[in-house]
Order: sequence, then C-alpha cells, then structure tokens
Amino acid sequence: MPDDHTGASSTGLPRRPQGVRERKKAETRKSLATAAAQLMLYEGSEGTTIASIARRADVSSRTFHNYFPHREAAFRYYIETFIDDVKVMVEESEPGQPVLEMLLGIAKKLTVDSPEGVETIYMAATLGEHLTMHMSKTEFADLLTVFERLTNAVYEYCEGRLSKFQIHLLINTGASAISALTEIESMTNYSNGRSFEALLEESFDLLANGFEPRATRTKG
Repeated sequence: MPDDHTGASSTGLPRRPQGVRERKKAETRKSLATAAAQLMLYEGSEGTTIASIARRADVSSRTFHNYFPHREAAFRYYIETFIDDVKVMVEESEPGQPVLEMLLGIAKKLTVDSPEGVETIYMAATLGEHLTMHMSKTEFADLLTVFERLTNAVYEYCEGRLSKFQIHLLINTGASAISALTEIESMTNYSNGRSFEALLEESFDLLANGFEPRATRTKG
C-alpha cells in the first residue's frame, strides 16, 4: 500500500487534494444560484424555470435538484451569499470610521471597483422583491434573519452609536440609491456628465446631511 505522504491512493492513482469535491460542489451551487438570479433579472419570473436555470449553468435539471428543491431556494441562496459577502466587508473595514463613510467605501467596492457589482445588487434586490411577495409569514421571518446578519455587523462596527432600526433603514436606503444611480448616470440632464462614483458620493452625502435644511422642511 503506498505511503500516505506520496499523494497516491490505494489504486496507485494520485489522490485528489482534500476538499476538491467540496469546492466543486460549492462552485456548482453558486453557478446555479447566479444563473437563477440573472434569469430573474433579464427574463422575469416566467422565463426562470428550473430547465432554463440548469441550461444557463450548463448542467442538467437533475443536477439542479441535487442542490435546490425549487428555484426559490436558489434565489434565497444567492441573497444569503451576497449578504454574507457584504457582512465580511463590514467586519474587515477599517475601524473608527463614521458609519456612512464605511458604507460608502463598501458601496464603491461593490460598484466602482467591480464591473459586475451593480448587476449583483440589482439581482439581489429583484430576488428579494420576488421572495417577499411569494413567501409565507414564517418563510419571510426566516429570510429577515439573513438581512439581520448584516444589520448586526454594522451595529457592532458602530458600537451602538446607531440603533438597529436606523441601520436597517440606512442599508435599504443606500441600496435603493445605488439602483437609482444606474438610471440617473445615463440621464445627462440629471447627472450633468458626472461619473457614477461622483454621483455615489453625492448620494451618501445627502444621506448624511439631508436633502434640505430642517428649518426649510418644517417651515410653514
């Protein structure tokens, strides 16, 4: 029998490195979830069948069912993965920054620094909207626990300076602003030729300072 350190199996063939199968399965799961998200964004619900998802991911429908019981499970997995990725970015952010400055930095990484970042945000938002419309109360409550991970990460980052309500509202408002900017950027009478990054910075400045002075808002 070959020595374990030779890298060979009992058949005499090279051993597969430990974890290769797990990585392959993770890649397939991610590919299926991404295919489902892309189809929902560009083809809508009717065009997002299990067969079309499998075809886009270059696997069989049977393989799809090895990973997800139905398409909504793939949708949830995509959202959960996206939220967890952003959560890690929060945890790895330089400590001590104002919360909005920290979130702006993450927003830039997701959009300005990543060509596919805006599409990713759009897809997550599209899937979230679909799921909230088709879930039971129990399923919806369970999905909220996924979003709560990100809220909790930001809450810990800011050491309680903002409430969880404020953070949840801030995250959702920021995500909506990013979605709106993709449209505004192409509207020259709105963007005045400014780059996406410049528009993003102005958007977060508005979130920080308000759209108009409080005295003006309450006047009259």
